[in-house]
Amino acid sequence: MIEAHTGDFVDSLPTISDKWTILSSLSERTVCSQCNKSRKYFCYTCYLPVPDIAKDVPPVDLPLAVDIIKHSKEIDGKSTAVHAAVICPKLVNIYSYPSIPNYTAEDEALLVFPGKSAVSVNELVSKVFSNKDLNSQLPSVVPFKKVILIDSTWNQCKGIYKDPRISGLPCVVLKKRITQFWRHQNGSPRWHLSTIEAVHQFFVEFHEALALQNCGSFTNYEGQYDNLLFFFRFMYYVHLSKAQPGWDVIPLEDDLTPEVRHTTCSGALIAAYIVQTACHCISKESHSREAVAPDGTKLNYIEHFYRAQDVFENPLYSFIGNTLITRLVNWHRPKHYSIHQNCRFLHALPAMYDQGFIILEETVPSRSNLAAISYAPLYRSEEMLRYHRNAIEQELTCLRIGHGLYRITSRDGGEVFNYDPNPSNSLRWGWRTLLNRYDCKYAAIRPEFRLIRYDYDSLSTCDCGQSPQHHLLEQDLRYSSGRGDSGGPIVCGNHLYGTIMGSTPPNIRWPKFDYYTPNTFFLWEMSYEHRESFLHESDLIRRGFARRQLYPRRLDEPMLQASSRILHSVFLTTTTVLMASLL
Repeated sequence: MIEAHTGDFVDSLPTISDKWTILSSLSERTVCSQCNKSRKYFCYTCYLPVPDIAKDVPPVDLPLAVDIIKHSKEIDGKSTAVHAAVICPKLVNIYSYPSIPNYTAEDEALLVFPGKSAVSVNELVSKVFSNKDLNSQLPSVVPFKKVILIDSTWNQCKGIYKDPRISGLPCVVLKKRITQFWRHQNGSPRWHLSTIEAVHQFFVEFHEALALQNCGSFTNYEGQYDNLLFFFRFMYYVHLSKAQPGWDVIPLEDDLTPEVRHTTCSGALIAAYIVQTACHCISKESHSREAVAPDGTKLNYIEHFYRAQDVFENPLYSFIGNTLITRLVNWHRPKHYSIHQNCRFLHALPAMYDQGFIILEETVPSRSNLAAISYAPLYRSEEMLRYHRNAIEQELTCLRIGHGLYRITSRDGGEVFNYDPNPSNSLRWGWRTLLNRYDCKYAAIRPEFRLIRYDYDSLSTCDCGQSPQHHLLEQDLRYSSGRGDSGGPIVCGNHLYGTIMGSTPPNIRWPKFDYYTPNTFFLWEMSYEHRESFLHESDLIRRGFARRQLYPRRLDEPMLQASSRILHSVFLTTTTVLMASLL
């Protein structure tokens, strides 16, 4: 849980450029000019600000170069070390351990680390000046050209320090001050700073120590390095809801009262800390290509491949415990997103493998101990495959859970109308009839796109449902999906069948179709015999003991002989609403 701070350090730094407030106006992501990847404020791979704010990022002139040694398991998108490299690209270098320079005495480097022989910055400078000409300038006075910092957790940091390439460097320790970092490590003292805070603190102390020695142009500190916290200040305000008037930020440290406009997707709780949702809710496009048949023939459609988003860039908070959006108060922060490696979208065609999983930082019972929780039931692989085939063949009637569109705002008296794009506040349900594979093929591919050479029978991972026919336009609209419905559960015969992908547009009258991703394409995550392995790997990720895998393990499951009966279980899925953190 994020704590509220008092006596905030960043509030005492008026010298930070006020252009940091411009960051709040960036509503869309931008493609990096160097690597062509989608970024929001800066590229954490190329260390470049996005073009829209490049001219507004204030430069900082540092008296020493900075090397930051980053642990290989540190996520680039979460590391504040990138802030320094973006603001001071010519003076800051970031290395991923163990690929670091072999530092020697000629490098004239010092290390910020509380080693046994570490002294304060002021003590080190005083010791150097006791034997130097006080009228000299850097670097002739202070025998240092570079400062080195380690970007990792405290336990990882101690392991890196033992490396002989840096263990022999002189060490300094910083003064204690309370960190303002919004993701402070549990169990660590509050004066363990984030990397960018440590860089800023070092140069403040270094400047003040030189000023005490009357060294050259170093006079009283007047905020010369405060702009190092340019990005940090913006993110601090966003995460701790200390935004300027008019900003649209969810206050995470208080009891939340979400609004319907905040909804992003839905999901089902399948374990104490895992939410099943749709791939397109937690992914972004990585690349696209022209589709090619197995024989090498080029097909006339484009495949868009997706990869899981970084939870730091796009955190979706899961809410649980009520059927009204405005009464949802128990929120859960994401730790990691996982999607299928074949999740992709085809032009004018249904998505493939459109399921994903959100691993939460904390278990739901630990934060919502009074909520009546019932997890999605488990079935064996062969039973899931058998039931899926029978459901399609028999065209079962299924229960659809979501919020959906519900209100027409204006109409011309005929079929032309405008509707409220926000979903209903109340959780609603309705019935859909599954279509067989043949009918689903023609429901999923609209007539104008049926000339596309798409091997539907081999490639499709989509099932279809059809709603009843309604004569009133208002009733017809209420059978359309709305914002926040994707990823929600679809239940057939009291069994969790799959997740909702979407539906036909609201302006299309009957027949109306829904599109679903059945669980049979995700047997490793959803079947009984593989659940222990899935939970084990997910728990390692949640607790930070394992590298975050982008995709779950692939599993080729044969069509096994079905058992005599389907496992009977009283089914109650807890629907969650994922709320976007509006950065």
